[in-house]
Amino acid sequence: MNSLVLDLQLAAWNSNEKVSELVRKGYIIAKKLELEEFSKWIEAELFGYEENAEIPKYRVIRGNVKAFNPYHGWKIVHFPNDETEEAYSTRLVSQSIAELEELYQSSTEGFRMEFPSEASTNLYQSIGLEASLHIPRNQIFKILDFVKSTILDWSLKLEKDGILGEGMTFSEEEKETASDSKYVTYIHNMYNSQLQQGTTSSKQVNNDLEQLSKIIDQIKVKIENVDVAESERANLEAEVQKIREQLEGNEPKVGVIKGSLTAIGRIVSGASESALTEQLTTLIQQGMNSI
Repeated sequence: MNSLVLDLQLAAWNSNEKVSELVRKGYIIAKKLELEEFSKWIEAELFGYEENAEIPKYRVIRGNVKAFNPYHGWKIVHFPNDETEEAYSTRLVSQSIAELEELYQSSTEGFRMEFPSEASTNLYQSIGLEASLHIPRNQIFKILDFVKSTILDWSLKLEKDGILGEGMTFSEEEKETASDSKYVTYIHNMYNSQLQQGTTSSKQVNNDLEQLSKIIDQIKVKIENVDVAESERANLEAEVQKIREQLEGNEPKVGVIKGSLTAIGRIVSGASESALTEQLTTLIQQGMNSI
């Protein structure tokens, strides 16, 4: 008889499986195992996040603010400082996973998001032109990829704990095992730092740096094949080395690390769009989120 958990793993392994369908299958398992926190997360992914709901950090997307000039078309807007640029260039995405999937499949280059009324008015008063946020397609890909990877990882954890299901049911013993608090922690790790109550213990910092080190290892391997000029590849390798030196030092400087990750992202964004560049963009974002 088939296993719900193993079937979910097969679906996650299938590159043709829609992420929205994968989420629905995960929802069935979470409900049957009575995993309240995981069910809430999957419900939000299925139906979209409600207004004022806390949105996971992987749903923060970044784009370029551009103003439309009737004579020269869309031009990038330059801000007086990094804080202002950050405020206008990032956006929390609340749409359902199916909507994001459709958006990703319907666009080959990216899409445009309008600013809320107040922000739009402030921008117009500053530059005298209508502006909007232009989002690269890979920003949507990273959300889809994160959700898919999370469900796969979760299903592997269930299997490791002996939770497989038989047919469409789970035993009482499996439900009891699944109720362990580690699955709650697993969900909380997706959200922003307020769930950590603002703590920055040395253990947390070390864990973050270890995670970043693994991400940098993956980036180093992937940049060897990215489609850029050799001079740009040398720059990529130099930035990776700069991060490595910081991680191996006694007091890593977060600002230097973030600066190098930003530089890597800028170079990668100029490469021909491919699955590899999308994977690199996702890794860079994960690196930013880890520190």
